[in-house]
Amino acid sequence: MKKGQNNFSHPPPWNITSSTYLYDTWWLKLRIDKGIFLKTGKPIERSVIERPSFVVIVPLLTNETLIMTGQVRYGTQRYSLEFPMGFIDDGEDPLHAAKRELQEETGYSAEVWTNIGKQYSASGFTNQQIHFFLAQKLKSGEKHQDDEESLEILTKPRKQVLAMIQRGEIHDTATIVAMLRAQIFHFDKR
Repeated sequence: MKKGQNNFSHPPPWNITSSTYLYDTWWLKLRIDKGIFLKTGKPIERSVIERPSFVVIVPLLTNETLIMTGQVRYGTQRYSLEFPMGFIDDGEDPLHAAKRELQEETGYSAEVWTNIGKQYSASGFTNQQIHFFLAQKLKSGEKHQDDEESLEILTKPRKQVLAMIQRGEIHDTATIVAMLRAQIFHFDKR
């Protein structure tokens, strides 16, 4: 979808007259849009961060045991316990990306995949979408982590993960949302 377009029944309340990229790399673009707010006729200026969409996988080793990764994240300089995740390559199907990322990061593959939804990471200032998948009937194999990745592979009981989220010990938003979606669309339906 191009900027300024939407597929909803509500048209945007502005008219974009120009867009300028202030920063442009493969994984982050900073765009400044200028336009007119239609209701008042006043000029507007908005900043948008364009990022590639990504996948988050909730791997179930057993019905109550989850596979997670642990690593120190550069942005926070803190250890982060997370579900496997990664960018969707240009033109790649989200499910294909999920299968690729699970295998690369953990060495596991899955026989059963369930799409448990998608959402924007922060719709007020970015177009990035997160696609969530549940992976079941796992088979272990060889992992192929990126050169810059140093991931621990951990198993955690589902109830422990929920308790860690509640205590604020899991900080990654995508992981927290993935657990909520898995809880709603899988665990609560059993």
